[in-house]
Amino acid sequence: MNVLIVGAGKTGRRLALALSGRGYDVAVVDRDQSRLDLLGDHFDGITVAGVPVDRDVLISAGCENADVACAITPEDNVNVMVTQLLMTDFNIETIYTRILDPSRESVFHKFGLHTICATRYEADHLLDLITQADAKFSMLHFGTGSISFEEVKTDRRDWGLKPSQLYHRKNEMPFAVRRKGGTLLLTNAEDLILTEGDSVIFAHIND
Repeated sequence: MNVLIVGAGKTGRRLALALSGRGYDVAVVDRDQSRLDLLGDHFDGITVAGVPVDRDVLISAGCENADVACAITPEDNVNVMVTQLLMTDFNIETIYTRILDPSRESVFHKFGLHTICATRYEADHLLDLITQADAKFSMLHFGTGSISFEEVKTDRRDWGLKPSQLYHRKNEMPFAVRRKGGTLLLTNAEDLILTEGDSVIFAHIND
């Protein structure tokens, strides 16, 4: 899945690194090159410095092939303009638009925008929205709580690592590994190392 992130602030960088770490193809756009540089050497996606509402800048970031886009700059008006441009000119159906002013959220909903109101957990929320749409996903209920299970394919960056070394969210842990032939192994299996063809099943406690 190709994901375009417009805005390389703390939320944008955290989301980009999390998605890239899970094998997604990620492109990040920001007007400030110094913010893009903060992604560091661990990020192997595309970065483009330029005005977010510039059509050519978005094309340079591969927006024509994007399956999902997130407009999460610190400016509501810029986020809305980016969203409208991506919807009308590039036909991206799934776009998440960050809104810093909650009083404007209902207005933007009327335009058909899927808004995310800024909170300290917005990066995790966006990660949930994107990965759940692209993963094998199930949930079990226990009393008033629930645990969701998400199966994520590994890639070459994961091979050779222990499951515990993979990126995971708050209240989440690698639970099991499914080998290429279908064999399931719990992550506490002795000397378990990820190899080509493995998928990791993450368990997440839902609030």
